[in-house]
Amino acid sequence: MRASSHFASALGKVACVRSAGSRCILQLYLEGLWWEGRKRTNGARKLVRKHGTLGLLVVDE
Repeated sequence: MRASSHFASALGKVACVRSAGSRCILQLYLEGLWWEGRKRTNGARKLVRKHGTLGLLVVDE
C-alpha cells in the first residue's frame, strides 16, 4: 500500500468520526464514470450532485 493510500484512509477515518460523508475513489474509475455520465441525459449533473454532497472526496491515482 502506498503512503498516499494510508493518508487517504486516515482522512476518511477522521471524516467518519466527524459524521461527514467520505469516499475514496481511483482517478481512472472516476474518469470512466464521468465519460459514461456525459453520454446520458443529465448523467454528468447527477454524478457531480452525488459526489458533491460528500464531506470528503479522496481521488487516488
